[in-house]
Amino acid sequence: MKRFGLASALVMVLAAFASGATLTVTKTTDSFDNVCDADCSLREALTVSEPGDTIVFASPLFDTAQTVTLTLGQLLIINKTLTIAGRGANLTSVSGNNSSRVFSIYSSDITLSGLTITGGRLNESFASGGGILNTSGTLTLAYCAVTGNSATGDGTKGGGGISNNSGTLNLNGTTVSGNSLNATDFSTNLGGGIDNNANGTLNLTNSTVSGNSVNGTAGIFLGGGIANEGTMTATNVTISANSVPALFANVGGGGVFTYDDALSARNTIIAGNSAPFSPNLSGRLAIDDSNIIDNEAAVRLAPLGSYGGPTMTHALLSGSSAVNAGNNCVRSQNCPGFNAPFSFDYDQRGRSRYGLFDIGAFEAPEILVVTNTLDSGPGSLRNALFTANFTPSDETVTFDIPAGDPGCADGACTITLTSGELFVYSEATAGKLAISNPKGTPESLKISGNNTSRVISMIGADVTLSGLTITGGRQNNPLNNFGGGINSGAGTLTLTNCAVTGNSVSGGIANNGGGIYSVSGTLNLTGTTVSGNTVTGSPDSGIDLGGGIYNDVGGTLNLTNSTVSGNSVAGSVNALKSGGGGIYNLGAVTATNATISGNSVGTTNLSENRGGGVYNDSQFGAVFNARNTIVSGNSAPEGPNVFGPLPDLRSNIIGNETAVRLAPLGFYGGPTLTHALSNGSSAVNAGNNCVRNQTCPLFNAPVPIPSDQRGAGRVGNVDIGAFELNNSQNGGNYRAALPAGRLGSAYSYALVPANGPFSYSVTGGALPAGVALNTNFAPAAAVALTGPPTQGGTFNFTVTGTSGANSVATDYQLLVNVPTAAGVSVSGRVLTGKSSLRNAIVTLTDSSGNVRTAKTGTFGYYRFDDVAAGQTVVVTVVSKRFTFAPRVVEVDDSLADLDFNAAPE
Repeated sequence: MKRFGLASALVMVLAAFASGATLTVTKTTDSFDNVCDADCSLREALTVSEPGDTIVFASPLFDTAQTVTLTLGQLLIINKTLTIAGRGANLTSVSGNNSSRVFSIYSSDITLSGLTITGGRLNESFASGGGILNTSGTLTLAYCAVTGNSATGDGTKGGGGISNNSGTLNLNGTTVSGNSLNATDFSTNLGGGIDNNANGTLNLTNSTVSGNSVNGTAGIFLGGGIANEGTMTATNVTISANSVPALFANVGGGGVFTYDDALSARNTIIAGNSAPFSPNLSGRLAIDDSNIIDNEAAVRLAPLGSYGGPTMTHALLSGSSAVNAGNNCVRSQNCPGFNAPFSFDYDQRGRSRYGLFDIGAFEAPEILVVTNTLDSGPGSLRNALFTANFTPSDETVTFDIPAGDPGCADGACTITLTSGELFVYSEATAGKLAISNPKGTPESLKISGNNTSRVISMIGADVTLSGLTITGGRQNNPLNNFGGGINSGAGTLTLTNCAVTGNSVSGGIANNGGGIYSVSGTLNLTGTTVSGNTVTGSPDSGIDLGGGIYNDVGGTLNLTNSTVSGNSVAGSVNALKSGGGGIYNLGAVTATNATISGNSVGTTNLSENRGGGVYNDSQFGAVFNARNTIVSGNSAPEGPNVFGPLPDLRSNIIGNETAVRLAPLGFYGGPTLTHALSNGSSAVNAGNNCVRNQTCPLFNAPVPIPSDQRGAGRVGNVDIGAFELNNSQNGGNYRAALPAGRLGSAYSYALVPANGPFSYSVTGGALPAGVALNTNFAPAAAVALTGPPTQGGTFNFTVTGTSGANSVATDYQLLVNVPTAAGVSVSGRVLTGKSSLRNAIVTLTDSSGNVRTAKTGTFGYYRFDDVAAGQTVVVTVVSKRFTFAPRVVEVDDSLADLDFNAAPE
């Protein structure tokens, strides 16, 4: 249907019956033919609009970023009630083309949403409202940006961005930035961003005013961000980085100038602005509730940027005094003195506000807690990463998944990805990220690609993974496949006490990095095992490299106290290049006390098949430095252990598997699987002790190495490899702690997944009654403890594996808990002086090392139920802002008053 301008009384009458229609803008050009049909400009839609109409922007044109550029002058709206709904401030812009104001609105009720108003420019006497002029009506801007507008000239003027003249101006989720008011004579100049004239009402909610300025060499300059001569309220607003000129008089309010008692503010930041006098606020507040004015050092604002949501904001950095310092009354509009026009529980970006509101337009996330094994929605890992990706401060993701979750069984939880791989964004926008399992053991928390997708990708990020298993990742595309488990590029990825196992790439022309692919960044592996990952070529020709790890050009790999075992490359039948069963290197590798064993490269018809353990491809400038490292027991047609140069620093064992005497990959203590050293191994006491305190010549590991991969102390002269022979049989004292059992409940734990030529038996101490060591002497048979314990207590015993003259003895400890008749509770409150702290993370660690986590509620209360009596527990509180001393308590009965008070700042 066509819409026509008001050409006759008949048209006006007919139009009255068509109110509430939707008009669609179909082009970006600024045309005017008095008709809005299939070819409709914004100007045409405004001209023919009637009271109650809504103007929208058509697909598919406006599905991507578009700018409506005005060439016929400003858009004039008089006596109308309209909504102009853009597709988002990042997608739909209306520009004055630096030749006119954008909107002039008179005696109307207008809502602008999802728009950027930019390029408005006035150059005339008494110029006001470079972007928007609102006179005697109500103008609401929701999730808009008013940026890059200006008003220049002589005479009194105001509002480089917006001038509100005797009307009502409401801003919600809106950013006013980079606007300017410029004087050409000695005159009065008010509001670089916004000027709220006398008799005007200005309400700002969840909005940002930043980077606006009033400029000139002589005159009166007030309010770099906002000049308020009328009535103004500000609720959860950030006003920063605005300025007035550095003159000696008649200047003030770099952030806000207001007449005394005309501005009421709550949960608002006015800091980091500049002016010779009153750099942030000039004038007295009528109501001053939970605001931060001045004190920019404490508030710690990030620069204006895109931190999620449709408009730019100033993020709060870690340690900001604005965190958890606001008044929650805005959530339900029950504030004393004044209220925002509406209640809200989200910030400018649309992110939920948790616990005590933060001050300003931005809500900093608390520690992000994953509470279920789902792949989406509240409490999921994917949701936590989404939040972290749009937060510039450093973040920690931790886990508190109940044992009854459907993805958990026998004390282990698996997060199975069903909607593709996880992503972590650049540190520049997301800050550093730590994803940490509080239990510390990879077997207790697995993230699986479900054999349908890679597990996680990170580009330009700084990420630390701790205590996790990355498994079930798969890349299977017809062209290029890389990083079955992890893809890391141009950033820093650190894996501490992790397992990367059972991932694969296959089927493409190029298949690289079955477990991990790293390019142009730094990959740090400490206390980590990379095992059982595969690269499989296509049925035809291809390039197949790096069964466990592929370190590409520009990449740095630091392998410290870690194990690379059982990874393989099975190249294409007619592969052009196949190699690096454990590691393929095109960059720089530093291996310190690493064990690389049991990896393989298969045989293909046409290609080179090289480097079962390591393929250091030096023809591309690759460098592989190793100290105290074992590369032995691998296989390949060419270079079964190492292909390519590996500098001999006289404390490595390359090949010579007979002398090194490695036991099968298994649980010999600590969080990850390792290869134990048998008695008589040539690796014992053969290492260089410089690794203990990073005093080695030529290169050092990123961290000192006082203990082995398991956490067992390195005694005497350090052993070569990731394992230190530290058992009672050899004068040591390390005992491998097994997962605790429970009296009368089924128990099963594999000590060695595949025993190879070794047989195992209990050679010292005694197992709990009801538990047996089960092993079948055959290659690839599992060695496990099984059976329901019928006896409680702590049991120390030794299991010895033998193969001919080789033997390896491991001292174990198994705690069997005896259930109490009824569990007791531990509860209390977390306080910061006179106030309570909501959403603080409280952890309880029992005498077995089991960790439970709770989050404080509205008034700071926490509670743990079913805590076994008769033990000592450690309770700690984690908060972004406050410090709490841990509490060590004996639990004999329920505790109801275990309160925490923050240490003085």
